[in-house]
Amino acid sequence: MRCFEVLRTRPTRTPRGLPAPQRTDGDRTRPKTPRWVIAVLGAVVLFFVVNNGIWLLNDNTPPSYDRAAHTISALKYLRLFESPTRLSLNS
Repeated sequence: MRCFEVLRTRPTRTPRGLPAPQRTDGDRTRPKTPRWVIAVLGAVVLFFVVNNGIWLLNDNTPPSYDRAAHTISALKYLRLFESPTRLSLNS
């Protein structure tokens, strides 16, 4: 605890070299955050959480690590290169 007491009582300097005001536990040097800022940040976070949930529920694409989907896609491209016609990508 002694280290923290020393750090708390040691005067600090501002950018102009003037001593900074001493802080005590009862002082509140930082201004209070307005409620509208907290409300806007909360609304933005809620918006992204809800939209992310909707996106994940509606997303039907297979995962990128799905080997079966990769194999099917590779076979479609193999058919395209074996006989390149206009309809060769249709299964």
